[in-house]
Amino acid sequence: MQEKEKKILDVAQYIIDNKATIKETAEHFKMSESSIKKYINDYDKLINIDEAKYLAVKYVQSEIELKGQRKGAEIGKRGKAIDERKIIEIAKKMITNGWTLQIASSYYNMPTSTIYDRVTDIKDENLRRSIYELFEDNSKNRGGRQ
Repeated sequence: MQEKEKKILDVAQYIIDNKATIKETAEHFKMSESSIKKYINDYDKLINIDEAKYLAVKYVQSEIELKGQRKGAEIGKRGKAIDERKIIEIAKKMITNGWTLQIASSYYNMPTSTIYDRVTDIKDENLRRSIYELFEDNSKNRGGRQ
């Protein structure tokens, strides 16, 4: 077996044993990512040396890709909803301080639309009425929308 073929098999075995990404493998072997990809993917490389290892590497790569897709799909998912007590606290603070949605948004680090949707849906009718009055006052003072 030639030295290059041994290196290709070593790279493949490292990927399989460690479920390593191309980048991790390249760092481990102090090679470029493109060289690692060539070792794995080029027709005259791994597939012709050891087809079973080639298939095992492809399987590991597909698992890594699926894991990345699942993680990517989780990004941007909403966290836990704001509970009623928290939204009442926000509403009371807005009323007490005469805050606009923008100020409350900055203070609580949440979107104005979320605050608006939740405070206008409060079950306490008096508090909800006070919020609508605050919105109306803020709208008049600003000449339109908050």
